Amino acid sequence: MPYFFHDAFRLILFVLSLILIGKTFYNLYVAYGFKRNGLQSGGKTSTQKLGFFTIELLRPVAFFKIFANYLTFIFLSQYFLQITILSKMPKIYASWLYVFYMFFLVLAMIPSGYFVETKNLKNNFILVTILESLLYVGFAFAHSFLVLILLQIFFGILKPFSSAIEYAYIFRVSSVNSYAQAVSLYTNSLRGAIIAGTFIGGILVGFCGLRITFLVAALILLATSVYIYLVLPKIRPQVSRTKLARSGAGMTFVSVLKELPNILKNKSFAVMLCFVAIPLGALEDGVLFFCLPLVLQHVGVSRSIIAELFVLFSLGFLLTNKWIAKKSDAKRAERKYVFYGCVGMAASIIPISLVQNSVFGLLMVAIALFAIGAFRGFVISPTVAIVSKGEAARAVGKNVALSVYNIANSVGRIIGPIVLMQLLLFIDFSAISYFIMAIFFMMIPLASVFVYDHLYGKII
Repeated sequence: MPYFFHDAFRLILFVLSLILIGKTFYNLYVAYGFKRNGLQSGGKTSTQKLGFFTIELLRPVAFFKIFANYLTFIFLSQYFLQITILSKMPKIYASWLYVFYMFFLVLAMIPSGYFVETKNLKNNFILVTILESLLYVGFAFAHSFLVLILLQIFFGILKPFSSAIEYAYIFRVSSVNSYAQAVSLYTNSLRGAIIAGTFIGGILVGFCGLRITFLVAALILLATSVYIYLVLPKIRPQVSRTKLARSGAGMTFVSVLKELPNILKNKSFAVMLCFVAIPLGALEDGVLFFCLPLVLQHVGVSRSIIAELFVLFSLGFLLTNKWIAKKSDAKRAERKYVFYGCVGMAASIIPISLVQNSVFGLLMVAIALFAIGAFRGFVISPTVAIVSKGEAARAVGKNVALSVYNIANSVGRIIGPIVLMQLLLFIDFSAISYFIMAIFFMMIPLASVFVYDHLYGKII
C-alpha cells in the first residue's frame, strides 16, 4: 500500500511538471505572437489587458534558467563531497565550495545593480547566459577540487548579474503602478521552474547520472540564449556611466558599510539580522540544501526520492507565501508572522532526526520538509515588508537596508555549510546530527521571544 501511494505521488509530480513546462511553452508561443504581431492578436489575454507583453517574453527565460539550475542544485553537496574525496582533500573542504560561491555572490550583488544601469541589457543577458551554459559544461567534466573552486567563483559572480538584468527588464518596461503585478508574473515562473526542475532533475540524475544532467542544463541555457537573441527587445542603458557617477547614485560596498553603524543602532533591525537573516540563511543552505542530501544519501535513499522530498519543500512554500503576505499586510502583524515562522521552521526540523531508508523514516522527512517550506512562507514576505518599512529604511534608504539584510542572510549561508559539515563529520552523518541541529535552531526563535518582549511588549 505505501508503494501505491508513492507511485501515485510520483505520477502527480510528473503530471504537474509537464503542465508547468507546457504552460511555459504556451507562454513562449503567445509571447512570440505578441512580438511578431504587436498587440494586434484577437485573443483577450491578461497580457493584453495589462500591456505586459515584454514581461511575457521574459517569463520563458526566467523559467528555463531556474529550471536548468534546479536540475542539479539538490545534488551539488553530494557532487562536491565526491570530488573532494577523489582529490584527496579533507571532507570539510566540500563545504568551502559553497562558501566560495556565496562569498563572490555577495561581492557581485551591488556592482551588478550599477552594471545594469549603464550597459546594454540584451547583449549582456546573452553573454551571461552563454557563460552560465559553459560553466555547466565545466561542472560536467570537472575532476579536481581546484577546478570546482574556479567554477563556483565564476558562478557566484554571474548569478547576481543575471538576476539584476531580469529585474531591470521588468522595471523598465512596467509602470510604477504595475511593478507588483509584473514581479508577480515573473516570480510565478520561478516557482514553477523550481518544482519542475527539482523533480525532472531527480529523474535525469537517477537514469543518466549527474554529469549528463549538467550537460542537459548547459544545452537548456544555450537554447535560452538563442531565444533571448531572437525574441527579447533591446533596451538602452537608463543612464550613462559618467552621469551615474557624478550623481552619486551608484551604491557601493563602501557606502553600505558607512551606514552600518546607523543601521545597527536600530534595535528592531538588529533583531531581524541576528534572529532571522543569519539563522534563516544557515538553515536553508546549511541544514537543508547542503547537509540533508548528504544524510539521505548516507542512509541509502535514492536520488530520485531525494528530489521528490525537496519538491515538497517548494510546494509548502508556494502554498503559504502569497496567502501570508496578504494576511500580514491586512493585519499589519508582520512581526508576529515572522516569529511564528521561525518557531515553526525550527520545530519542523525535529522529525528529520528520525531519517532512515524506510517508509516511516521517509514519511517523517517528507512531513518535515513540507512544514519547513510552509513556515518559510510565514517569514519571507513579512520580513521584506518589515525591513523596507522600518526606521532603518527611513534613516538610510530602503535599498541600503535591504542590501544589509541580504548580506546578513548571505553570511548565514556561508557559515551554515561550514559549521554543519563539521558537525556531520564529527557525528558520522548520523540522524543524531539532525536532532542536535534541531535543538540548536529551536533555541534561536525561543531566545527571540525575550528580545521581542523587551522591545515590543508581548508578542502573543
